[in-house]
Amino acid sequence: ADGEAGLQIVNVSNPQNPTWVGSYATPGAAWDVFVSDSYAYVADGEVGLQIVNVSDPQNPTLAASYDTPGSAHGVHVIGNNIYLADEYSFMVLSFNPLGVDKPVVGPPRIFSLAQNYPNPFNATTTLTYALDKTGPVELSIFNSLGQRAAVLLSGAQAAGEHRAIWDAAGFPSGAYYARLKSADQTRTTRMILLK
Repeated sequence: ADGEAGLQIVNVSNPQNPTWVGSYATPGAAWDVFVSDSYAYVADGEVGLQIVNVSDPQNPTLAASYDTPGSAHGVHVIGNNIYLADEYSFMVLSFNPLGVDKPVVGPPRIFSLAQNYPNPFNATTTLTYALDKTGPVELSIFNSLGQRAAVLLSGAQAAGEHRAIWDAAGFPSGAYYARLKSADQTRTTRMILLK
């Protein structure tokens, strides 16, 4: 994996004279790669997981992809399971030639609120959060004085990962705080609105 040039395929049958065979330009920076059977699994810092068919090393092609919540940095494959680490989470995915699926069994769920993206932002930003169990939850925005500026969500929601978009078009520039609150847990993140 080459951070700038993506996936590079090199023949090392003669270790003293390795030769370039082919390449696949990933959308972002290629952080890590794992090769299994005819596929190269690339952790792409911008778009997540890229699965490249390398059965013809001179002409690799994209077989599937999976957009992760954050920047993907590490990947490992055992059998049909793909273990993928990004800046927000650890995921276990499964791959078949028709695509990438989230498995039924995976890592334990956690209660979390990721940093909004983009940040700083102008007008809209996305908040990604995870709930460890189904139940009542509230996602609110507060200004720097601690006053509630907006409520993005208030009510019961299923366990798992979710996203919410805050449209701050009518709000002045400054620091804001997103607060995710359940019956027994709270998470907060700081956001900067620049107009």
